[in-house]
Amino acid sequence: ELDEIERQANAAQNLVRTALSRLPENVMLRQTLDYLNDVRQFVDDSRSVIASDVESLSGSDVTNAEIQQLGEDLSASLGMTLEIKMQVERLLSRLEELL
Repeated sequence: ELDEIERQANAAQNLVRTALSRLPENVMLRQTLDYLNDVRQFVDDSRSVIASDVESLSGSDVTNAEIQQLGEDLSASLGMTLEIKMQVERLLSRLEELL
């Protein structure tokens, strides 16, 4: 899911940058670009958290409670990831229709 979000966010950023080159003062386009930068940061942060969680689970002294907590955290992160994916898909679709 993170790879797909990143791909779509990159495509959307390219479209927004093209539009900004024609309308450099457009506040809405600038805000959209800022949002897409935030999405890319979310993807990078999520990858780091997942890598850290995997590393912490590889230890031999991991308790069931720690595993349970990591599972709950991962579940919450998945929900947020899917929501962001839908938002980026809708945004990219609208941009493609407009541009």
